[in-house]
Amino acid sequence: MWLADVRGHSSILSVPDGAVWATVVGLVHRNIGSFGTEEAPLLLALIEDAVRGVSWWAPDIDGAEHVTGIAHWLLPHFDHYRGDDARKRILKVIAKIPKAAPARFEAVLRGQIREGWHHDPVAEDFQDILLTGLDGAPTARYLPDLLISVALDRFLATEEYLREEPYGRSTIDVDLYFGIKEHLHHNFFPASAFRGPWINLLSHHPRKGLDFLIQVFNHSAEWYAHPRFHAPLEPAWEVELMFADGTRRKQWVNSRLWGLYRGMTVGPYVLQSLLMAFEKWLLDYAKSHPEGLDAVLLEILQRSDSAALAAVVASVATAHPHRSGEALLVLLSVQDYVEIDRSRMAGEHQTSSLTGLFPTLSAEKKFFEEERKKSNALPHRMHDLEAAIANLQLGPLAPRVHTIIDRYIAALPAPKKRDKEDLTWQLALHRMDFRQYDVAEIQPAGDETPATDGEEPQNNYIRLEPKPPAPEVQQLVDESTKTLGEMNARLGVHMWGLKTFRREADSADPARWRDMLASAKGMDRTAEHPDNSRNAPGFVAAVCVRDRWDAMSPEEKDWCVDVICSEVSRHADQWGTIDRMQRFSMLADRPCAFVVPLVLSKSLTETQTPRVRQAFVVALSHPIDEVRWYATWGIDDKFWAANRSLALRAVNAIATEAAFADRIWRAEEMHYDKRRTSASISAAAAEEVRQRFWTEGEIAADAHVRLDITEIFGAEANAKVLTILGQVPNEALAVAAHRRASEDLVECWNRKHDRSPDRRNRNFHREQEISNRIQQFAMRAPDADAKKVLQPILDTVDRHPREVHSVIQGFTTSEDSNPNTPHYWFLWNLFAEQVKRAKWLAHLDREHPHGSEVLSTIFLTAWWKDNVRHWRSLESYAHNVDALFDALPPVWIVLDSYVRFLYHIGERSMPAAFMRIANALRRGNPTDMLRESNTVFMLEVLLQRHVYTRPLELKRDPTLRDAILYVLDVLVESGSSAAFRMRDDFVTPAA
Repeated sequence: MWLADVRGHSSILSVPDGAVWATVVGLVHRNIGSFGTEEAPLLLALIEDAVRGVSWWAPDIDGAEHVTGIAHWLLPHFDHYRGDDARKRILKVIAKIPKAAPARFEAVLRGQIREGWHHDPVAEDFQDILLTGLDGAPTARYLPDLLISVALDRFLATEEYLREEPYGRSTIDVDLYFGIKEHLHHNFFPASAFRGPWINLLSHHPRKGLDFLIQVFNHSAEWYAHPRFHAPLEPAWEVELMFADGTRRKQWVNSRLWGLYRGMTVGPYVLQSLLMAFEKWLLDYAKSHPEGLDAVLLEILQRSDSAALAAVVASVATAHPHRSGEALLVLLSVQDYVEIDRSRMAGEHQTSSLTGLFPTLSAEKKFFEEERKKSNALPHRMHDLEAAIANLQLGPLAPRVHTIIDRYIAALPAPKKRDKEDLTWQLALHRMDFRQYDVAEIQPAGDETPATDGEEPQNNYIRLEPKPPAPEVQQLVDESTKTLGEMNARLGVHMWGLKTFRREADSADPARWRDMLASAKGMDRTAEHPDNSRNAPGFVAAVCVRDRWDAMSPEEKDWCVDVICSEVSRHADQWGTIDRMQRFSMLADRPCAFVVPLVLSKSLTETQTPRVRQAFVVALSHPIDEVRWYATWGIDDKFWAANRSLALRAVNAIATEAAFADRIWRAEEMHYDKRRTSASISAAAAEEVRQRFWTEGEIAADAHVRLDITEIFGAEANAKVLTILGQVPNEALAVAAHRRASEDLVECWNRKHDRSPDRRNRNFHREQEISNRIQQFAMRAPDADAKKVLQPILDTVDRHPREVHSVIQGFTTSEDSNPNTPHYWFLWNLFAEQVKRAKWLAHLDREHPHGSEVLSTIFLTAWWKDNVRHWRSLESYAHNVDALFDALPPVWIVLDSYVRFLYHIGERSMPAAFMRIANALRRGNPTDMLRESNTVFMLEVLLQRHVYTRPLELKRDPTLRDAILYVLDVLVESGSSAAFRMRDDFVTPAA
């Protein structure tokens, strides 16, 4: 009862205030030995409340030594897997007040590996909390030496580290090439300036922060320049910086190192975050200490071996050129830096557009991404070193800039010996040199009008006109302009065809088809271009055949047919190239293969017919697998309606080819050393089918039924067979084929338990392909047929819940994008009934229970955006999820899954769901069911949405009112201060 009173005080004073807090935590700490494990959640909630008000402007609290004492007493109570969540909450409390007990803080942070263990999970969790998120600021402020020591040990790989780890395998984490230990990238993604305590370290201890960064990046540069592994990344080269006092410094550079601070190149996320934090601190320093910026930038350049830090210096100097004059002069001494930074500027648009491209499910990660968006929008991103050096000439350092430029010009080869690179550099020097500009005139800014008599002009600008460059440079400019214009014209046609083919109506005007057709007809289809614009005619032809056939003239039709057949046949016999497995949808053979089946249904001339028929077979048996897929997708329901027999022949031809290849493969197995390659076998099988296809009776009508889909080639072909048959879900042969696929898929799952010597290796990519085909078919097939197809999978919910969960998630994803709501819930209930009978239900109270994946998907908890509160497909069907919750055991993971459902999309089940939750808590063990902090948090939020917005409605229903009070009571007993306040507010008599 005494503890409940203490907890009551802490709940009322959620944000610590006044002397009572120090008294309370002191009293608890002095009597800590009288508490047991059952009180641990309440004690944890107490100390969390105690440090709730700690911030950078209020870093100290009374009684901090007692709070940290309670926290250290609690840690051993959660030193197990089940206590992972609570342990991290305790560590976050300790992280807020590091100076309360620095020796104990250091002991936990450094850790101690116990006998029989390979690591200290508590120390690793604590290091992650301090080094990868937002909780390390107090440590950076008060214990910088400890933070730096632990960070260096955690981040930097050593020769001893390599000897201890098994790095003889074929793949090596890219981080190791930079001298960074493996397996850190997950904790530092997405990279951000706020990822870790580095800005705080630099702000409070700039000298130590600079030393730390320079040590990290000098180590990284040395490892990158002298790789410890075979097949290194692209090499770096040395450049030499020249300083005003005559000293020199060599640095390692390439585009990968230079682009790290912008996240433009692949490298360790920990290094990217350090660079981003360093840049942000320097930009802030430029505003607060403008007179000292240049000296800091110069010191970085003088002490650094890595262009990664020089790139940050260049960024800050570009933003503040007149405060960074000496640093800019040093950077100008390296031609490579000027040129690489121009490439960096050209890629800025793409970097900005990729930020936030993928959905972010974590609030913390969203915070990091928002920081990147703001950083991407800084004005100096669209400028480079050229612009900064040009600006520098508006001040007293202009003569020194001109001296360096003149030195570069003098070093150029004789005019007649200059190659393209020399002329490009000469042009850059011309752009940078303000002596190569004339003052044109003074113009009013923006929409301002010139000053009248007696008025002072406001905000006028001087317009500078560049002088003509040297003739040889001007010739390069003219040639580049012409080449660029031609390339843009080709790309315009290509992008129109690509976007129109994809039906991206917002970005391409389909009505321009005749103009685009005329342009495409005038293009050279044989000339290869780096931009792949040679493919433009193929895209235009595919679009015109698909969308404009009846509007075209005979001559236009003939041109389109010729292009389509030519593109499909272009690489039809190139079986030995690496392109066979490429994925590149901007090549013209893809859309052309897609429309070949459509062309077959058109009225063709005698000349066109044999070419199109041949192209159709070639597309189905193409060396490039992606081309085959486009042809497969082209055999749609319209094709079936127009020519069912030809669609079936295509299905059987694919099966015949695979069976032929498998026979050759089996025959060759006994001659392992002399066995034919997979490519040569595929070529022979494709040629066999091409010869037979149009001869009546040469392709067996039941080949797809007899196909052994467990063989190598048969398994690959089966996905395409199912795709074509999936277009006719009412056909009995389609149902039978998908039923066989389900049975085969289950056999693949069973193989993970197969320990026999002759067991087959699982092909997870192929399994996912087949699973996708089954899902798509089941979502379109009639109820009875869908159940028949899914029955083998339904029967494995008990044995293979991890595999089954992806099938259920596939149905939900399909329903969300292309609703078939009554049928979706029919399928959902099929799986729900199997879940209710699963044997693993009896063991759901374990730490990592079997079946957890299925529970996550059957309760619809995955992949919802943060702002989603309702799913349209739940309307009139939410009772299904409620009934499932009622039918399952009252254990922590079931409650967590149901609460997640309510929190994200289950608002239609509220507030009646509180009665279901209360009943489940009464049936189960409330303490155990609420052991996950995230469950408590979401339940608190759900209650707040109703207790504070609809209190009268909740109180009018006695059953609902009692249920809510019970849930609040249970939450309070679990240490929820939010529930304590809500309970107090809720029991207040209604007005």
